[in-house]
Amino acid sequence: AAGAELIGLVAYNPGELVAKRMMADPARYKGTFAALRSIVAEKGVTGIFTGFGACLARDLPYTALQFAIFDALASRVLSGHGSDGDGSVSFG
Repeated sequence: AAGAELIGLVAYNPGELVAKRMMADPARYKGTFAALRSIVAEKGVTGIFTGFGACLARDLPYTALQFAIFDALASRVLSGHGSDGDGSVSFG
């Protein structure tokens, strides 16, 4: 789960950065790609990952808790509804 979250953030973070910058200063950029080019020109390619550490610190614990809670709830539901112990559920 953490690996998938990390890959998702690598893909998600640049777009989120561009969107926030365009909202903060709409007159500065003519469009999404202009904003992206401007950020890369000012800060280099690594500039599009500004804020990545903060997103990681926010999202990894959330994802870990989400999976732990889901697993605990699923186990409780299945144990009370005729689970055969092999992951299947019988309804009869």
